[in-house]
Amino acid sequence: MISKACRHAIRAVVYLGSEAVSGGPVKTADIALAIDAPAPFTSKLLQKLVLGGIVRSARGLGGGFYIPAEELGHISLLQVVHAIDGEDIFRHCGLGLRECSNREPCPLHDTFRNIRRELKDELRKRSLKQLVQELRKGKTHLKSIQL
Repeated sequence: MISKACRHAIRAVVYLGSEAVSGGPVKTADIALAIDAPAPFTSKLLQKLVLGGIVRSARGLGGGFYIPAEELGHISLLQVVHAIDGEDIFRHCGLGLRECSNREPCPLHDTFRNIRRELKDELRKRSLKQLVQELRKGKTHLKSIQL
């Protein structure tokens, strides 16, 4: 359901969130290395996240990308998903049919409607701050991110 780009974007914001305590911008190449993604791909994701108001950028020498520590609790995973994938993942047919609605449902229409609703609710509830805290406590992990 969530695109590869969105999965990488989530990893990028979690990485930036974990770096928020240091307060300084992180270079694209360092973020790309941390999330196991090519730098040009990472750069495009970061620009979308900046446009979505999730990540900030600093230009010039010593520039890069950052998330202010005080904003971590106000950023939900749903915001990240919207910035990268939009609302489409919550609207499209789970079987990939062009025409699927309450009036003309696919065989799994009700099941996928419930799954999409639950996913959206969970993404809305989960803040970036929670994810970073869970990583720091060792409750969760992201393979490439070493804290």
